[in-house]
Amino acid sequence: MTGSRPAGTAVSVLIIEDEETAAETLRATLDAEIPDARVRIERDFDAAVDRMNELAPDVVVLDQYLEVSEEPAAGTAVWQEIWKRRFVPVIVYTGYEVALELELPERHPFVQVITKGRDSDLQVAAVIERFLPYIQALRGVRDELRAAIGKTLQTVTAIPFDAQDPSGQSKEMLVRRARRHVAAMMDEEMVSTGEQMQSWEQYIVPPIARDLLMGDIVRDGTSGPQEPTAYRVVLTPSCDLQRRGGPPKVRQVLVARCVDIHDYLDADSVPRGRNRALQRLRRSLRQPETSGYAPMPACSKLLPHMAVSLRDLELLPYDDILPPGGGEAKYERLASIDSPFREQLAWAYLRVGSRPGVPDRDIETWAEDVLACDPPWCEGSA
Repeated sequence: MTGSRPAGTAVSVLIIEDEETAAETLRATLDAEIPDARVRIERDFDAAVDRMNELAPDVVVLDQYLEVSEEPAAGTAVWQEIWKRRFVPVIVYTGYEVALELELPERHPFVQVITKGRDSDLQVAAVIERFLPYIQALRGVRDELRAAIGKTLQTVTAIPFDAQDPSGQSKEMLVRRARRHVAAMMDEEMVSTGEQMQSWEQYIVPPIARDLLMGDIVRDGTSGPQEPTAYRVVLTPSCDLQRRGGPPKVRQVLVARCVDIHDYLDADSVPRGRNRALQRLRRSLRQPETSGYAPMPACSKLLPHMAVSLRDLELLPYDDILPPGGGEAKYERLASIDSPFREQLAWAYLRVGSRPGVPDRDIETWAEDVLACDPPWCEGSA
């Protein structure tokens, strides 16, 4: 199984399993299948949670079992605590059909469920092998974040502040400056390396803001994720969508419908043939909009290639997108368009929607009259 894996790729695996024989058998399998694996066993479920940061595993294999009294599974409580305290890929390894109320995140790629049985230990090893490239990437993200936090604290704490401030304002300022500094450093790191952004990096997925924002992308929940016409992009200004403990300023949200990316290509008259099409698109995709269409890049399996039709607008009830009390919504909020691309979309809409319509005029006569006012401009026939 190690043939396709980069040499020297080590992985720390924590097995949380109360049955010693089952745990040792699984460890032997992982040692044989993944030579660089460092496998630890923890038989006490509560202790495993308490030691999670100390052990810092790359992967957790979590036993899921029912008490004799058929009370909720102990592994369920451990699962919830692991997910709250430290993100780590988890393989739920159960001797029962997964009809248990695990409350696992839906369709999460780093949560796998395997039922114990013949060759199931090998299945666990195979899943860990698939995780390995991503485990390395996650380590890199953690290292980058730790470095940014360390540099931020060194810098921000060097700024003089009143340590004896009884109001606590200095402490609040220190905390808020640190947060802003970390976020800015992460952005600056990419800029300083000269690395170009990928098209899908204009999205924040999932959205961070609690309330709707201008540039949020929502989808009709009755349609599939690869159907462009199911998507809408919010155009109402963000300031009118905020609640701040009360109702928003608007009851209805202005949105633009999305269309298939081929509608954008047709509107831009993109020629047939790969080379000619690429040449045109290299110019067009730099523009905020073309003929009223703003292109939107695909984002993994979440969003398809599509375009926002800035002339095809509708109003949606605010609560159809983000109900005040939670629960089911007609439109699912999937992503936010990040700054400055959010502002670019707003500018594109202003170009299309706020352009005043004027009647046709005799431009030819007007041009002749203008030039007649300044003869030097008319010298020569060129």
